[in-house]
Amino acid sequence: MLAGQRIAIARDAAFCFIYPANLTCLTALGAELTFFSPLAHEALPACDAVWLPGGYPELHAAQLAAHPTIRAALAQHVAEDKPIWAECGGMIAMCESLTLLDGAEHAMWGVLPAQVVMQTRLAALGPQSFDVGSGMLRGHTFHYSTLQTQLKPIGYGSPCRLGSSAEPIYWQGSLQASYLHAWFMSSPIATAALFGAVLMIGLIDGLGGQRGSTGVDRWCFDVCMTSRRGITNWHHDWNVGIKYEL
Repeated sequence: MLAGQRIAIARDAAFCFIYPANLTCLTALGAELTFFSPLAHEALPACDAVWLPGGYPELHAAQLAAHPTIRAALAQHVAEDKPIWAECGGMIAMCESLTLLDGAEHAMWGVLPAQVVMQTRLAALGPQSFDVGSGMLRGHTFHYSTLQTQLKPIGYGSPCRLGSSAEPIYWQGSLQASYLHAWFMSSPIATAALFGAVLMIGLIDGLGGQRGSTGVDRWCFDVCMTSRRGITNWHHDWNVGIKYEL
């Protein structure tokens, strides 16, 4: 579903929260992965999509703010309507400003019209699930900051922990962002869509599905990783004779 797509992934001390299984999932979907270090002021690689994972941008705010090319490169990426998924620390870096505990304010990359303020109190913790239009992804939230923006969220996570708040999901052009850390294995279809795959609807033929005239037509699959070679078993489940396919 992501064959021929090159995904650039930020990876360094500021963007270090990366499930290895997420990388396995993207590779199994056909994507080519390339990595870069914003902390080292490496340029955004040529790519079709960008993943900015979580981490600790607040510990490296001055260095990230001083990156000479990243603001313009990411703004151009969005202007070309190429997808970006920014989660937690990645979302913070995409905001206009970050205010630290000592009151120091740093200009961040400015693609998302929002301001982030760090705090000593835990702001959110726990598993959540969310749907950005192509299936339910599971993940979790854990952060010590708050975000202020005039943007209207396109949706919210479904909190699974008593007393936790539903995390907003924001959409700005081709940028999607949230405090939620996504577990890509929970829905490869939704993951592929997150990074630019266009899902179309077609009839199931020869797959053993039961045709029906009513109800919600769907076809979904989950990924099972059974060895270090990666994803080796796809489990199919359908209600009626429609599936998502490329």
